[in-house]
Amino acid sequence: MRWLAAFIAFNLGLCALILGVLWATTDLFHDDGLMGMHGWIAMGLGVVFTSGLGVGLMSLVFYSHRSHADDDTR
Repeated sequence: MRWLAAFIAFNLGLCALILGVLWATTDLFHDDGLMGMHGWIAMGLGVVFTSGLGVGLMSLVFYSHRSHADDDTR
């Protein structure tokens, strides 16, 4: 379980590093009319809800496998 926490921390750090490099080297996050604050909020909510849906569905698959609920249909 310790390796999982290290893996998650590594990936979060890598994402933060990539976003930092993009922020410093490009005009990706500057306010030049590409996307306003409402767009960033909408995109953030979309990412959060999509990730939540993925986690929820995968947890249902895991629960179904552990409880052998699928074995009754055969």
